[in-house]
Amino acid sequence: MIGEKQVRIVTGDLPVVRGQLGKLGHIVTNLLSNGIKYVSAEHGLITVRGGEADDGAWFEVADNGIGIAEEYQRGVFDLFCRVPDAEQVVDGAVVSGTGVGLALVKQLAEQHGGRVSVQSRFGGGSVFRVALPRRAPATAATL
Repeated sequence: MIGEKQVRIVTGDLPVVRGQLGKLGHIVTNLLSNGIKYVSAEHGLITVRGGEADDGAWFEVADNGIGIAEEYQRGVFDLFCRVPDAEQVVDGAVVSGTGVGLALVKQLAEQHGGRVSVQSRFGGGSVFRVALPRRAPATAATL
């Protein structure tokens, strides 16, 4: 999908985190896949970066895609909730999806004691941020 849309992905510094490798991988994969779906072909740019804060680490996936209107931002993390089709048009077509990906991101972040948030505006791209605590839950494995 990256190649066929000619999306450019830029990575910055990323923190070292503790957690379950497969679950953390799903978080990153879902956020990248979402970014790729919502940027226009040949003009898409996704930036992945992260850092550390006093209470833990964070990483974010930012895109220059169609963005999400404020009234839909809270609901995008709910299972099967999707923005109306009329506001999900990229390159002349409605973006398909199930409404599961971001709900899964939220669930997996919370399983690691973290949280996910979005900053976006319709027509202005989106930034999805995952914040994780310094200490992973006792059931988590080291990356």
